[in-house]
Amino acid sequence: MDVAAEESGWLPCRSPLDRLLEQVGLRRHDAHDGRRTVSAFVGLTWLPFVALELVVLAATGHLDPIFRAPGVHIRLLVAIPAYLEAEAIFATRTSVCIGRILDGRLVAPEQHDALRAMVRRSARLRDSVAAEIVLLVIAIGIGQLTIWNGQAGLFGYVSVGISAGLIWYGSVAFPVFLFLLFRWIWRWAVWAHLLWKLSRFPLRLLPMHPDRAAGLAFLVGPSMAFSLVLFGSSAVIAGTFAGIMLAEGTHLRSFGPEIIVLVIAGELLALGPLLVFYAQLVAARFAGHAQYGALGIDYDRLFQQKWIESGDTEGLLGTSDIQSLADIQNAYGGLDETRAVPFGKREILLVALALVLPMVPLLLIEFPVEELLTRLVGALA
Repeated sequence: MDVAAEESGWLPCRSPLDRLLEQVGLRRHDAHDGRRTVSAFVGLTWLPFVALELVVLAATGHLDPIFRAPGVHIRLLVAIPAYLEAEAIFATRTSVCIGRILDGRLVAPEQHDALRAMVRRSARLRDSVAAEIVLLVIAIGIGQLTIWNGQAGLFGYVSVGISAGLIWYGSVAFPVFLFLLFRWIWRWAVWAHLLWKLSRFPLRLLPMHPDRAAGLAFLVGPSMAFSLVLFGSSAVIAGTFAGIMLAEGTHLRSFGPEIIVLVIAGELLALGPLLVFYAQLVAARFAGHAQYGALGIDYDRLFQQKWIESGDTEGLLGTSDIQSLADIQNAYGGLDETRAVPFGKREILLVALALVLPMVPLLLIEFPVEELLTRLVGALA
């Protein structure tokens, strides 16, 4: 745990759910926290659902329609574990960020206290008891709506009718999924707000920093953790598409516009909060061009006077002056590689991959396995 993050109150997280997990022994702040928490949530939501459906199958000879809805199982077996695993990664990445923000290098010394106060306020907002109660009430309310409407999804894409499985799903499993999702939206909004507040400070950026983001590339870490949340959410959407394809015979290409919108929206959600630093990064790059340009002029003039105008070239061979001249030129040229945003193409690609990867299994519905293998062999031949 980062000392600065701990002293500022950012870590450990003290929200009602975090405290509950600690009290029941699921969160002990060790390497097994994620496995224990995921196992407990799957045991709470999915295993009773399966047991109930086995009883229904034994009694009636058939399963409830909700049990055959792919999106239901994906929410419980993919999305919920993804949301829980992302929390540990997010805590680590934000801890590193808070440590870097508070280490005294990013702002002037007289603003350190204001920076620490900003982090403390964000931590209190993230762990707000009132916020989690509101989110839980909303999740429970939506779960009840799914029961009375006889639907397996939030927007009613799959109508299943009221059944024993739906009652359990709408009363327990679906609200748990929604609560974790809403909780993530809340935490991500708090982090985005913290970044916006940070961007209001006059940051001491270095246009020649090797991270090519004037020293702000470390802020991309939490966005990469959030991409795991996007993966889980995209898997749920893919499950909804799968249910429609199986029920209606719809082709995957008919969901092309939705997938494009999903990728764009996901990129904006994950990386959009970092755009608040655009103005300062552009200003830092312009300032760097001016500063290193002036340095280059001064050094070129001195080089000209010492070696060209004087006509004394006897000691030129082996001197470090020429190498220094080349280094200044390379440094000035390197300023063009300083980005106007903290993230680069790699991060954009990783977020897109997290959103698109869950859609790949839909190809098995669109094309039988034999047809896919035949096409692959034909492409390689």
